[in-house]
Amino acid sequence: MTGCKGVHITAPLPSNMTHDSARKLARALAQCLIDADPERYFLSADPPARTGRIFLDYLLNGRGNTAVGAFSPRARPGFPIAHPVTW
Repeated sequence: MTGCKGVHITAPLPSNMTHDSARKLARALAQCLIDADPERYFLSADPPARTGRIFLDYLLNGRGNTAVGAFSPRARPGFPIAHPVTW
């Protein structure tokens, strides 16, 4: 599904996984990408600091945070629709 300027990646998780555990898992996966290629990936939400790198926003994985569902309209100019993709 599309994010505002990026992509939301979803994956099935065990039904008994807590929000905190899901956030820790997302953080660990993000860190693996950063460790593999620190010039390409970044965790800081500070836009000037991440110029030229891909921001991995694992913080969206937590209680009370929301995600845009597939085929949902976005509140953006042109009224884009979040659309699932497969690779």
